[in-house]
Amino acid sequence: MFYVGSEILPSERQQALLDGLAELIAAVDAAKEALPEDRGGRPRNPQLRGMIKELAEYYAQHTSREAGLSRDPRNGKPSGPFFRFVSTVLRIYVPDQVKPDDALYSEIRRTLGVKHWRSVPAWPLRSLLTKTPFGG
Repeated sequence: MFYVGSEILPSERQQALLDGLAELIAAVDAAKEALPEDRGGRPRNPQLRGMIKELAEYYAQHTSREAGLSRDPRNGKPSGPFFRFVSTVLRIYVPDQVKPDDALYSEIRRTLGVKHWRSVPAWPLRSLLTKTPFGG
């Protein structure tokens, strides 16, 4: 920014630009210090969580059963009607969000455990479900 400013600003304004840039850098450094330490790992996907939440509500409304998870007792793999429902909807409507079964199971488990929701867009899920044979 200073390089461009030094080319187009008169010399008396260049120092003001330098002072302003130094102040901005200090403010950014201070804001950075206030951030929590990055714990690593993949960032959360709020749209996927929003979609799972919407699917849980839809599932409960249309089956009169609360969405839940289970594992096959023979092999420990994720299973159950709600898990299969979520997996199928993702494969059909948002294939780029398809995850391996264990990763999807963990995401569903975390999502079902959320107590307080903020408004999260779940892609156009609600409109998609009302335009399918599922919409009832």
